[in-house]
Amino acid sequence: MAHSDHITVRDANVYRRWKSRAEPAAEALDHGGLTDDLVPVIIGPGRLREELVATMTRALWSQKPSRVDLITALHDTARQEPELCGLIRQRYVDSLHQAIEGVLAHAVERGDLPPRQADPSGGHSMAVSAAVALLLHWGLVRDRRVSGDDIAAIVDGVLMPLL
Repeated sequence: MAHSDHITVRDANVYRRWKSRAEPAAEALDHGGLTDDLVPVIIGPGRLREELVATMTRALWSQKPSRVDLITALHDTARQEPELCGLIRQRYVDSLHQAIEGVLAHAVERGDLPPRQADPSGGHSMAVSAAVALLLHWGLVRDRRVSGDDIAAIVDGVLMPLL
């Protein structure tokens, strides 16, 4: 069997199990527990700022270095693979967005935050999207480790004023 035949057989075996090259990456994300810590941290009434900081901190810092390396590698690969980029957005970015939205929903329910009138869904999408985009920009695009001070600055300078 020629070398190129060997690759074709291997690729055929891969595609028997997965429909696309992005699906094994999805399994790696799930197996690596990438989104396990992306849940709202609820502290209690009057503590919205602390809840936002804690949720974002848990999502970024509770990850093992191997998980951070996985995100970085997938992000680098996603530049050439649009399907993988969508997968990362769905599995990680959207989960982080939902965790922050969860904190805000609890704050609205307990009266710490008024519902947004501009957003028909009652969500706070622009503020959350801005915060998540800034986290990703610092962490992935600028290749900078996001610190606790950075997270507090994003909450204080972006989230809280937009809310």
